[in-house]
Amino acid sequence: MKQYYSLALSLLLLCILNSSYSQVCTVDYSYTQPGVYPDTLPTGYVSNAYSEDVTFVMILDTMGATITNFQIVNIALPVGLSWDCDNSSGGCNYNPQSNIYGCINIFGTPLLAGNYDVEVSILCDVIASGQTINNIPISFYIFMEVGASNPGSGNSGFSMSASSGCFPVSIDFTNNNPGLFAYNWDFGNGNSSNQENPSTQEFNAPGEYIIFYEGYPNLDTIDVYTLTSVTIEDVTEDWTGAPWGWEIFNGNQPDPYFILYENGNLIYQSNYQYNNSGPITWTMNINLDPNKTYEISVFDADESAAQDDVAEFSYGSDDFIGAHNINLNGCNNCSAGNFCDIAYTTDYLQILPTPSVQSIDTIEVFGYPGQPNISYDAAQYVLSTDSTQYGLQWYANDTIMAGHTFSTDTISFSGYYHVVAFNNFGCGSSSDTIFAAYCDTNFPAPIIDINPTLELYTTAPSGWNFQWNNNNQPIAGADSNVYFPSGSGNYSVTIINPDGCSYTSSNYVYSVGIENFTDNLWSVFPNPSSGIVTITYSSSLSTSEIYIHNLIGKNIATIQHSESNSPTLDLYHLPSGIYLLSINTNKGILTKTITLGN
Repeated sequence: MKQYYSLALSLLLLCILNSSYSQVCTVDYSYTQPGVYPDTLPTGYVSNAYSEDVTFVMILDTMGATITNFQIVNIALPVGLSWDCDNSSGGCNYNPQSNIYGCINIFGTPLLAGNYDVEVSILCDVIASGQTINNIPISFYIFMEVGASNPGSGNSGFSMSASSGCFPVSIDFTNNNPGLFAYNWDFGNGNSSNQENPSTQEFNAPGEYIIFYEGYPNLDTIDVYTLTSVTIEDVTEDWTGAPWGWEIFNGNQPDPYFILYENGNLIYQSNYQYNNSGPITWTMNINLDPNKTYEISVFDADESAAQDDVAEFSYGSDDFIGAHNINLNGCNNCSAGNFCDIAYTTDYLQILPTPSVQSIDTIEVFGYPGQPNISYDAAQYVLSTDSTQYGLQWYANDTIMAGHTFSTDTISFSGYYHVVAFNNFGCGSSSDTIFAAYCDTNFPAPIIDINPTLELYTTAPSGWNFQWNNNNQPIAGADSNVYFPSGSGNYSVTIINPDGCSYTSSNYVYSVGIENFTDNLWSVFPNPSSGIVTITYSSSLSTSEIYIHNLIGKNIATIQHSESNSPTLDLYHLPSGIYLLSINTNKGILTKTITLGN
């Protein structure tokens, strides 16, 4: 049989991590030597699709044994990954005598970062020395790493340490265009930066964040001023631009308007306001070049007014009232000549230069599922959760249990357990942690022995508790590793470990001689006693030791005495109470109950 175990170990070379249907994996026939290719799994990344083909070349025999079949039965992959083989219709069985090649595919989306010892389980069939041996189980572990995110995501402008994650997400940004004169970042989270390489950004809520990036070779900005309003506040009544002045015509008012000049060229003219000396406001949106000069000239539309008011006569062209050279910062109550006050407003805008590089990218931040519940069936040693999320992962003592990814899980050791439930974005919520005790059914039952003082005793590991029983009923207060029986009976002891697992011994038949003799064979007097007790017993009995125990079986005193059949005991040093007095005789152990007290 030792030969077969050695054979099983040698067959580890034949085992592979996963399997796939023939249409989703391709055998690489360039490999001719037995082995698995590649022999280590490439790194996967959380929330990134994963697919890897593995080719295996089988050996035909080893150590004088012929390999007739092996079957891949299970692979404990990280949560989110699955496997299939190119012989799935045949139950992933392979006969190297027919074909030494096969392949698998590992696929899915890993949901949890970590380093995994992936357990692979197979069954092997061999023929050795003319004997067929089927279903030799073999398990082994191989390493696989799942990273937190796929590095290198980004664009021509910048790269990001991650493009998605579960909130809160901390992401670093690296500029791909160093050495430019200036930069502008907008992270979509309320923060911006002009640094070449900005500080780490936090994204604290689920959502989609748009990242804007611009890089500039210089900062030659363009300043733009916009004229937004002009107001003729007042045209004074002593204006005498007209031959006789407009005020002499029974209170008639001027019909003002203005013209805007740029470097002496007219670029805007307002409509006139009939018979109105102000204030009058016009709104507009006219860009002003700071390298040019602008003038507002105010006029009285005499010709137009004369057409509407026969009291006002037309004499040549419109009358010029006054002019003002524009200040780009705006003006309030400014003079336009001697007879007119105006106001105007401007807006300022600085236009940045055209960037040499612009990039936009997106960060997706995901939320978490609800907290899963967890329960434990101590009788069946089964953990369970009611979570219906995309994926599950059980932990024992805060360590990942590779392959334990179902709603129920059978434990094999005591410990602190919890489960993490993942949604389809790879975001996980942890349950509460509970303690689950596993009681080893193969643990040896305790053994009862008797010491020279007629006490029963047993042993147990440090930290364990004890409970003595008589006829399968617990004895009150008998909770140490030593117990002195008060009478005949079937005694057992239960030991309890810190996890609450208990193991009970076989019965120890304890026989006390008093049951075989009448009371006239020995006596104890006086009883009750204040402290001096005399024992008498028949000459047919022989004894050398006398034992005093309390009611819970603890030995208080052991007294050696002569062959006198009437020994006297001084028990004044004992507290008042009830005790068990026993003598070890040639006929057995004789026990009486005595009471000490004043």
